[in-house]
Amino acid sequence: MDGEQKLDQMYDMVVELIRSNGEFRSLMLSQFETFKKEIHKELKAEIQTLRKEIDATNAAIKLLREDSNEIKAELVIIRNEFGEFKDEMKLMLERWIRTFRLGNWSKSDAILPA
Repeated sequence: MDGEQKLDQMYDMVVELIRSNGEFRSLMLSQFETFKKEIHKELKAEIQTLRKEIDATNAAIKLLREDSNEIKAELVIIRNEFGEFKDEMKLMLERWIRTFRLGNWSKSDAILPA
């Protein structure tokens, strides 16, 4: 008799015991109910843990969004300042070009204004 046949035979014996013995069946049902309650308790605890992790993740996402909004606001300020700087440089360059074309170029024109 090989291992698989032995397992089948043992399974058949257990099934027969359950069918024939009400006390054994009652014990098995009781153990199953206990097992079911333990599993339910563990699952409930796991769900609570996952909910806490989700809440923590949502809080982190909220902080990241706030940081992102602050960074966007700072970028707008930088763009505006760069735009002003670019406009000033453009005006200075135009002034230098006009001065150079008119032939009124001097060393003082080469110095950047304060």
